[in-house]
Amino acid sequence: MAVRSDLKEKKSEENSTPTQHLLAILGFTAGVIFYLMIR
Repeated sequence: MAVRSDLKEKKSEENSTPTQHLLAILGFTAGVIFYLMIR
């Protein structure tokens, strides 16, 4: 499992694009806002 995770990390670094980072940030922000709304 550790080896597979390392390979995935390397691939993600090579294939990382600005759009993926933006989607991750937007998803995280949406999750925080949703959590604050339902709290």
